[in-house]
Amino acid sequence: MELVYYRNWWLLSLKGVALIVLGILAFIFPINVIIGLALYVGILVAISGLLLIIMAFSNRDRSQWPWILVLGMFDVVLGAFLVFYPLLTAMAFAIITGFWAVFTGVLQIAAFFSIRKVHSSTWSLLLVTGILVIVLGMNLIWSPFIGAVALTYLLGFEAILVGVMSIIYSLRLRQISSTITGGGPFQYSH
Repeated sequence: MELVYYRNWWLLSLKGVALIVLGILAFIFPINVIIGLALYVGILVAISGLLLIIMAFSNRDRSQWPWILVLGMFDVVLGAFLVFYPLLTAMAFAIITGFWAVFTGVLQIAAFFSIRKVHSSTWSLLLVTGILVIVLGMNLIWSPFIGAVALTYLLGFEAILVGVMSIIYSLRLRQISSTITGGGPFQYSH
């Protein structure tokens, strides 16, 4: 298996380049990337729902088949909604992320009050982080469109970072593969 990675190091480079391009596109065309992601998720959810419906009808002799059918129909409807309203979906995701951030920030502040006497060196960082996370969450809730664009920028930055790391790793694999072409522990025996 390891020999396959060494011989095909260039595929990892290709993946890295694709991720860098995707990350750059996320910065240049954030709205298009948001819509594309929502369409992608919507299509996947709809396909999953169709498969559940097929599974329900093929297992009609089981007592759970109506529940599987209902779940499949729900997934198809949800997937269709995601496909037909992708921008609304992206904003809903930003709002959900905002509520999650507010909840996390409140938990961090609650943790601050319970550990400030025990860990005197780190308690202030926990309080500041909790407040910042709440502010971020409130901004996502109040401005979901801007929040969705900001999340797209974050995904773009992550794609560029992972792409660069993939290229660096692939070049390292290329260097290793050139040293093991004469045999060694990675050679398969017939």
